Amino acid sequence: MLFVRIWISGSEGTWTDSVLRLLDLSFFISCIICGVGSIANLWIAAAAMGDVPLSDASEAFQTMLTSTSYGRLGLYGLVLLTALALFYAFYRNHSNRQVKTWLIGLLLGAFMFTRAASSHAAEGGLFRLAVAIDWLHIAFMACWVGIVLVSGFIALPRAQFRLPPDRHVTQRFLVSLSTTATVALIGILATGVYNAYHGLRSLEDFVSTTWGQALTVKLCLIALAVALGGYNRFAGFPLVLDERNEEQSLKAGMQRLKTVLYVEAALLVGAVVAAAVLASEVAPTVS
Repeated sequence: MLFVRIWISGSEGTWTDSVLRLLDLSFFISCIICGVGSIANLWIAAAAMGDVPLSDASEAFQTMLTSTSYGRLGLYGLVLLTALALFYAFYRNHSNRQVKTWLIGLLLGAFMFTRAASSHAAEGGLFRLAVAIDWLHIAFMACWVGIVLVSGFIALPRAQFRLPPDRHVTQRFLVSLSTTATVALIGILATGVYNAYHGLRSLEDFVSTTWGQALTVKLCLIALAVALGGYNRFAGFPLVLDERNEEQSLKAGMQRLKTVLYVEAALLVGAVVAAAVLASEVAPTVS
């Protein structure tokens, strides 16, 4: 959402104000959902560590938050999410957009670091290359999934072509989307190759271990999403960006582009689920 807000803030188009209002609401709701999910994850982890039913995990939950690095990092993450939600709620109309954007970006980056620091990559210490790579992988993945979901379901359905200013804003938005997605994909591939290389003992681990199977599913889903993203970049975007096309042709091209984004979004959500399974398993080289 942060990137989409940057792309359309201050634009002269007639459709951007409604998108910005929806982004504000969506961001606040996302923080709440993420916070509830984080609490649920910590509660389940506490029950597993204490070997007690979920209904009896309150004492184990408190102990984990105060006595383990995993619990403390989870607590720091909740504090950061709360700060994000409050800051966004009370300062979303702050006159200095650059300061607000940087602060939100720093808070998001810090939250993602708590996720990387509580993963298996941090078993040898927080300040290791593996943690930094995992942090970057999370950031790049969040960027790609986020811009696809927000663009496909919030921004582009409200994009307009009727007036020249609207057309120019929409076209600039698509160029930014294409460029950012490409950079994020390169980052995902580079950091993903590093993680796979250091997590697998041999190619057999792809099918003989749960970690390898989850990685295989994730790679397949990402490969399909990359193919769809490639179609949009080399076929979908050029059609919509061609100023010689009439409004009707642009609308038809935009509809195809959005349809591809919807399918890509579904594949990426599946990849995120596979990544969650991957994070819950121990890599073959560690076990």
